[in-house]
Amino acid sequence: MKTTSLLLLTFAFAAPLAAEDSARPLAEAAMKRFDKDGDGKLNETERAAAREEFKARAGERLEAFLNTPGPRVLEKFDADKDGKLNDSEKSAAREALKARAGDSLRKLKDKADANDDGTVDDAERAKVREHLKNHPQGPLRRRQLHLFDEDKDGKLSETERAKAKAAWESRQAGSQ
Repeated sequence: MKTTSLLLLTFAFAAPLAAEDSARPLAEAAMKRFDKDGDGKLNETERAAAREEFKARAGERLEAFLNTPGPRVLEKFDADKDGKLNDSEKSAAREALKARAGDSLRKLKDKADANDDGTVDDAERAKVREHLKNHPQGPLRRRQLHLFDEDKDGKLSETERAKAKAAWESRQAGSQ
């Protein structure tokens, strides 16, 4: 739940940027998919539909991740050192990942909640969106640049962006 909440909070901040910046093809595609009334924003009903789909997909991806763990996950959670995670090891890994996501979510929410009322209101959400628009160098962006910025100019060209999108789509297809 906390893992999906982190994904949903990230989407809630980032998705409205898609209407403002067509250079974000994945966010734009998500906006097109869920913005049923076409007003460029997600209303409560549209947000609920997005939330449900993201929860389901996040859960599927987590299980796929645990079924084919990488070396760092195996090193940390493969207690019997047989090269795979049994049910109890998967459960421990799942709980650790949820706790980590929950900590990240709390930090993100605390940072966004400028008036300390315990919720992130529309004005605070708009401020975060503006910050993300002006400072797009988060960890995911840095990773994308590291992997796909072939000419090392600090931004993705249309060709580089297309390769990144193809890699993402290929990975998503493989996890389904």
